[in-house]
Amino acid sequence: MAVESSHSSSPNDINLSDRSTTILIVTIVTVSVATVLIAGRLISRAVIVKHITFDDYLIVIGWILSLGASVVAVFATGKGLGKPDARIKDEWVLPLKKCIYAFSVLYNPALVATKSSLLVFYLRLSRVTNKLFRIISYAALMLVNAGGLVLTLLNIFQCRPVSKTFNVHNDLAKCIPIITLYLTSTPITIVTDVIILVLPIPMLTGIHMPRRQKNILVFTFALGIFVMIVDVIRVYFLQQAMIDVSSLTASPTSTIGLGDEKDYAFIVSYSLMWTAVEVNIGIVCACIPTLKPIVKRILPILLEPTRHHSSHETPTASVAKVDNTDGSNPSPESTLLGKIPPANIVATAPIAAKASQKVEADDIEFITIPTTATNMRARQESSASSSGSVYFGFVNIRRPKCLADLSSEDSWRYCTAVTILFFLWGFSYGLLNHLNSQIVAISHSAVSQGIGLLSAYWGGYIFGPLSLGWYALTRGGFKVTFIAGLCVYGVGTLMFWPSAVLVSFPGFVISTFVVGFGLSVLETAANPFLALAGPPLYGEMRLLLAQGVQAIGSVVSELLSKVLFASVKEHSTLIGVQWTYLAISYLAVILGLFFYYMPLPEATDQELQRARRSRSLPMNRVIIEPRTLTHIGAFRVVSITLAIGVFAQFLYVAAQETVNLWFSDLFADHDLGFSPSLTLPNISLVGHSVFAVSRFLCGALCLVIRPRKLLCASLLGGMAISITIAALPSHTATTHPNTVLGLTVGLYFFEGPVFPLIFATALRGLGRATKRGAVMLAAGTGGGAMGPWVLFASQSKIGVRRSFWIVAVALGMACLFPVYLKVVRRAREVVDWNGVEGKERK
Repeated sequence: MAVESSHSSSPNDINLSDRSTTILIVTIVTVSVATVLIAGRLISRAVIVKHITFDDYLIVIGWILSLGASVVAVFATGKGLGKPDARIKDEWVLPLKKCIYAFSVLYNPALVATKSSLLVFYLRLSRVTNKLFRIISYAALMLVNAGGLVLTLLNIFQCRPVSKTFNVHNDLAKCIPIITLYLTSTPITIVTDVIILVLPIPMLTGIHMPRRQKNILVFTFALGIFVMIVDVIRVYFLQQAMIDVSSLTASPTSTIGLGDEKDYAFIVSYSLMWTAVEVNIGIVCACIPTLKPIVKRILPILLEPTRHHSSHETPTASVAKVDNTDGSNPSPESTLLGKIPPANIVATAPIAAKASQKVEADDIEFITIPTTATNMRARQESSASSSGSVYFGFVNIRRPKCLADLSSEDSWRYCTAVTILFFLWGFSYGLLNHLNSQIVAISHSAVSQGIGLLSAYWGGYIFGPLSLGWYALTRGGFKVTFIAGLCVYGVGTLMFWPSAVLVSFPGFVISTFVVGFGLSVLETAANPFLALAGPPLYGEMRLLLAQGVQAIGSVVSELLSKVLFASVKEHSTLIGVQWTYLAISYLAVILGLFFYYMPLPEATDQELQRARRSRSLPMNRVIIEPRTLTHIGAFRVVSITLAIGVFAQFLYVAAQETVNLWFSDLFADHDLGFSPSLTLPNISLVGHSVFAVSRFLCGALCLVIRPRKLLCASLLGGMAISITIAALPSHTATTHPNTVLGLTVGLYFFEGPVFPLIFATALRGLGRATKRGAVMLAAGTGGGAMGPWVLFASQSKIGVRRSFWIVAVALGMACLFPVYLKVVRRAREVVDWNGVEGKERK
């Protein structure tokens, strides 16, 4: 919206067709629909039901603010919004600036009021549901209002000094671009939208009611998905506007003047239009669940109860209920159709049908009528049709066995589902590795800052298991931990957005830490789940195969990175990467719902202790074992095994991440005319592919070779190759790069199986301490945050290749674990036990 009106072209050669008519029509239509539904809601509540609640007042406030924003947008179209600078008159510039400013100030309060109305509505429902539903509703309400307050203040004071906000010709203020504010606030918008959409679904599907009514309820609340669709469209246009504006400004965080960039009114027009649509559609979705009373008056045929019994009730049950109206308690036999006299059946059938219709008609009154006293809790508690099944409204699944009692056939079914998570974090790990290098290049960061990003990721692995992972696994179980980890992970991927928009290195560090935190919580539960889900003989094999899938995820992400991130060379192209992270965050939501509805087997500490006594320890044929068999000095043998396993895990991950970060520097000093057969990206691809193959191979070998022996061989092989790389003569390294290439690939091969072998082996025999042991082993992977720094300090003195002795030392010290298992007979018997009484694994 430049002051000079002579400009006729736009940045990036975009089409300058007039958008004002489109903006005018779309805004008027959506705000009109929202107004009609607000009127219908008020008639339903104030006239028909005669009861107005706090959420009704909030939605009216949201509508008033949205109406104001829409009116401002409509007025702005008459002052040049949607037009290029060449078509904007000089006298329109100041009113247009004021309109854009007013719209930006009204947007967030309108959105906050709309979402708060829905969340207050959820809180009213939560009085008859579980406590967790209420806690999440309160948390979302605080997030919506706190975020909305901050963003509103930022919009009000987006220019400094505020008194110069509307200056046109000279002495312009320094402002934060509106597009930057909108894009950086996108994570809060999406997170709260997802919470509002997903939160009521478990409650609604858990209510025992006729399928027709349940379908109506779920569909009504699922209309919120349209808000998310509008969000995606809005973000697309915001991104396009950001790319166009960033080509005209030196910094994405500051501009001179409010909207004084060339063709600004045209560039941001669709972004503002879809912003108005977002709020109006949100109001529409918030009003639809409350319209039953007025729809019942106007079009009663749409809500007429069905003339047949619910699919969850039998005619016999209905007759029994009605037949008991005299207060007597019929015997079980009297509820059988064959035991009821025909006269009673005929007499009670009309009454039963009428009662059934009334129940069905009133099944959703707790949604539409605030004063309705419902028995929803009773319906939820009775949703299990039998003690051996789990009822979710749409599916009726047999309740699984205890985790420690699964057969081989059962275990593979559940382990296959959990292996999806391994692919997810393998994919994320590879994606972050590639993206971090691009971020360092774009932000012109030093090598130490690149290592800092990696350390932030693995730092999350230290804090995640010891905090949320510990609490969720020990208090809630495996399913709760999966869902909690997916939620944190999804939030972390969304936090990448403001970091990319602002090119903020601290923002990248925080988002990377949160992603690592979420994935570590997932790993805290997924690794022990696979190790424990089935016969002990196959524990290491199950985990090796799943970790092999994780490595495949890393390979797939590297292949996709060549396509998705090939053009990521500057700030404007970095913004486009956010679509990948948006897709990942939505995938996390879908997986969270999947695991919520999937009845995964669980195991309490007592059940794990029982399994330890009956299946894990061959010496436990008596209830009380001699202390000499279970302790070394003052410490239990299994506790010592766990401690050494955590130590070995820490050293191994430190070595692994050191290799991943620094292997490319091994090929930096080859002589001209001598180059490796593969490019650096392909070397990484081949290395991770071999890494995956070695895990699958060791998984098969576990059937014939003891896992502790495979672990020892892997660590010794990796140590030997690391020593060879460090000791290789300089002449050989520079003139025979393929030798270094072969050694590097071999190092990846031997590193592959180490992590799952240590984890599954150290977890054996812990009994009631198994979950706490899994937490410690997951936290032990935090060595990845420290290993690369050691080589970084060493390479400045002796070079990268010579510094690979650090990798050799770390792997050599990790060999203490298999050596300990070989030397200490009691520990060896625990880890070699195959689950068959009296026999050891061969």
